[in-house]
Amino acid sequence: MYFIRKNFAFCAQSNTGGSCFLPCICWQEQADEAAQWQQGDTVELLGRYQSRQYEKVLDTATGEREQRTAYEVSVRLIRRKEEARNESKSRNE
Repeated sequence: MYFIRKNFAFCAQSNTGGSCFLPCICWQEQADEAAQWQQGDTVELLGRYQSRQYEKVLDTATGEREQRTAYEVSVRLIRRKEEARNESKSRNE
């Protein structure tokens, strides 16, 4: 048994014309599949938005550290938009 992890950033478009990049984590077969996609591909995803605490070392000489919070999406299901559209069409036919 092996585990494959793929990290990428999801760009969410806002209603005000801006965008926000959210780190996403895929595992196993979904990570294999997402690794083949190109930057800029449109995707549909289902997942859990989560946060976690970690400690960032600011200076190794002094040992200065800072508590930080990371926000990310743990992906449960992901597919390229074109593939999702084709799957929906075949179900309706």
